[in-house]
Amino acid sequence: MDVRKEFLNYLLANNISRNRYLRYKALLFKEISEVFDGDFRNINQSIVREIVAHLWQLPLSMNSKVTYVKMFKKFLRWLKTNYNVDINLDEIKVKSFDTTVSEGDLFTEEEI
Repeated sequence: MDVRKEFLNYLLANNISRNRYLRYKALLFKEISEVFDGDFRNINQSIVREIVAHLWQLPLSMNSKVTYVKMFKKFLRWLKTNYNVDINLDEIKVKSFDTTVSEGDLFTEEEI
């Protein structure tokens, strides 16, 4: 069985939501395969870097990019646990961004 399908089955067995499942499927079968379409059991650190760089360059919102990188990191953690893949997960940094709302962004009573 393809490792990606095995991981998707693992997610379903762990009661992941349908929407998140579909995002993982798009990530694993569409976005990542544009960079790497080989056997993930043979993945190495340089390929991981290429994939992460590709994900950061997608024409998506920063929130979506962060989600994809986190999802990819979860997939790699699963790979490392189940197939003893030799990769350094600490090298994958997820950018944080400010989502706080400033007082100037809120409507005043007069504006409402």
